[in-house]
Amino acid sequence: MFPISIGTPLIAPPTFAQSAPPFQQNQCASQLGPAIDKIIGQPSVNSAQWGILIQALNNPSSDLYSRNADQLLMPASNAKLLTTAAALTRLTPRFRKQTPFLASGQAPNLNTLRIVGQGDPTLNDAKLEQIATLLQSKGIRSIGTLIGDDSVFQGPLISPTWTWDDVQGGDGLPINSLMLNGNVMVLQLFPQKVGEPLGLKWRAQTPSATLTIQNRSTTVKGSVQKFPEVNREENQLVVSGQLSPGAGPENVDVPVPNPGSAFVERFQGMLAARNIQVGQLSVVNTPIAPAQEWPIAAIDFPNLSALIAESNQNSNNLYTEVLLKLMGSQTPTLGKSYADSGLAVLQQTLTQMGVDPKGYRLLDGSGLSRQNLSTPKAMVQTLRAIAQSPYRTLFRASLAVAGRSGTLSERFVNTQVQGRLFAKTGTLKGAATLSGYLESPSRSTLVLSILANDPTRSSSILRQTIDKIVVAIAQAESCTKASKKDILQQASINSSSSFNVRKDNRNVDPSMFYTVNPIRGLIPQ
Repeated sequence: MFPISIGTPLIAPPTFAQSAPPFQQNQCASQLGPAIDKIIGQPSVNSAQWGILIQALNNPSSDLYSRNADQLLMPASNAKLLTTAAALTRLTPRFRKQTPFLASGQAPNLNTLRIVGQGDPTLNDAKLEQIATLLQSKGIRSIGTLIGDDSVFQGPLISPTWTWDDVQGGDGLPINSLMLNGNVMVLQLFPQKVGEPLGLKWRAQTPSATLTIQNRSTTVKGSVQKFPEVNREENQLVVSGQLSPGAGPENVDVPVPNPGSAFVERFQGMLAARNIQVGQLSVVNTPIAPAQEWPIAAIDFPNLSALIAESNQNSNNLYTEVLLKLMGSQTPTLGKSYADSGLAVLQQTLTQMGVDPKGYRLLDGSGLSRQNLSTPKAMVQTLRAIAQSPYRTLFRASLAVAGRSGTLSERFVNTQVQGRLFAKTGTLKGAATLSGYLESPSRSTLVLSILANDPTRSSSILRQTIDKIVVAIAQAESCTKASKKDILQQASINSSSSFNVRKDNRNVDPSMFYTVNPIRGLIPQ
């Protein structure tokens, strides 16, 4: 065995810039209700549908604030909380998987080399380059047929409930078994002489020759009237918009068409650069097993904790949809796609955790579908259930932290919420959501869910209002001095209900925090 140690890179989408409300004097907890009502009663947001539930983590029977807690609303990316909680519970942190490279024939001339995709969203050029180098070092000089086995994830590559804009814009990427570089290509646009089209350059991965480009863009003098954009029409990319001379390049993410084919074509190029000739390429969508195959290499799947952290902290749709399909692959159902099987497993798992199945309806794992629905109560039930599980520390570590990390890194900066809110954000057109845990210095950790829907309002306005609500919650401290008995009782409750890293680590396999030796070369004796 010949281990090659490399790290697992994570794809980090941009965070939402957000100006946070300033510090204000703390207010009585009894005034929290009127304070929230006043915030959401402002003319700019009073037409929105608001669903809010706030509870102490150690006291589910008493609501600190409740408004339409049983109303089904569009959760946006808060749906990821349901998916990741179910995946962590069902698959467990000890989940392990590999992408095997199986050969037939003997060095230096292999008959076939089959890459059996497992849906690893972290596979990238760097990992494939190391496999190519490994094959070269073992004396491989030719491969009769390079096979991309894209059969593991059965069903459509994208959800039928996603909009065309989502699929075009890169939010709804294809989810197949063989993915490379997140199934995204980067097209760089840069200005040229005034009157000329913008220059185009593919960064790293290049598309298949079947994908053509129609460049309708222009380099203009002075102010730009229309910023560059790239749209896809069948097998053609249409580039439009403007840049002025002196402007920096613009990078545009373009979903990879035919990702299985793109994978093997890219790997063939890496092999050719090392003087390893490939006779022909093949991509299969049904399982096959050429005679007398043997494992020549493998790439370890990322740890489950890494997938969940990328899903929740950076709201990565691709990773969350992979988690859904991985759940479906554990118990496939005849006639169902792995995504649909995953949704069935998700509901079964959450029900076992105590989440009311009538409190949500999911049609995907990431929350991108506008047809998803959830109640604030279902979100709170999920957060409460996972907080009582052996994996609570891992789950909380997967959440964005106010003013510090993920999609909350630029929200709540210089407020009482900074560093105390661990939550999942959600944003779609006409929707903004936030659900998670808020640590309180004077009482138990709070669990909260705020869902706001209004197709007539900007999601940024809704998001700003949510931030005001969370700051108001953080400011609602007790107005009366607790008795010594109450303090001791609260301390006892907190020690068993709050997130205790040292205690929880006894239930956690330390290896799940790291990716060790993700590429292995296996040569038969």
